[in-house]
Amino acid sequence: MPELFRLYGDAMLEKLKFFGQVPQSEAPIRTTLLHHYQGAVPQGPNHIVPPPIEILDAPNRVQTAQATRIHLPGILVFIFVVGMLVLGYWWGQTVKPVGIIRAHLQAIEDGEYGKAYSYLSLRAKEQVSYDEFVTLIQENSVVMEPRGSTFLSRKVNGNTASINGFLEGYGEYVSDVGYVLVKEAHQWKIVRFEWGVPRPMKEDQSNASG
Repeated sequence: MPELFRLYGDAMLEKLKFFGQVPQSEAPIRTTLLHHYQGAVPQGPNHIVPPPIEILDAPNRVQTAQATRIHLPGILVFIFVVGMLVLGYWWGQTVKPVGIIRAHLQAIEDGEYGKAYSYLSLRAKEQVSYDEFVTLIQENSVVMEPRGSTFLSRKVNGNTASINGFLEGYGEYVSDVGYVLVKEAHQWKIVRFEWGVPRPMKEDQSNASG
């Protein structure tokens, strides 16, 4: 661009010389054109200021936050599934021994004491005779007529199971019970049982509220 202005100025000077109207100095023309050019065109390079580091890093932080939001639900679902599998396996191991206890209690409720006695192991029968077993039943009103049973404490270790809970009777009484079972010929048998003294159900409710 400066060369173009200079050539234009030289051409005008030659024309003025031809017509006898030569200016005393050509400097004003060039100076005026130069000032005009300088005013029209900004001086120096147009530097681009880089954005702050925080702005450049913002997309990465957004992506990291999005990835965290995406992965967190997946991790929670995985933990839940694993927990349910472990719980299901543990509960499945206790189903059979608890089933034997409930069949034993059902036979007692039905008055089939001989059938209930058959669920005891050989060692238990050596310690408690049939008549003694019947006497223990008749001394506990909750065990003799159990309305329901709850067994929240369950442990199975190989061929031994330890089950604890409580029975509900029809007269608003409950009795704590505990059973230990072993496997005899691949079948669960009751090797030891403990039946607590019946107590009012309201007593448990008052203790829970207090």
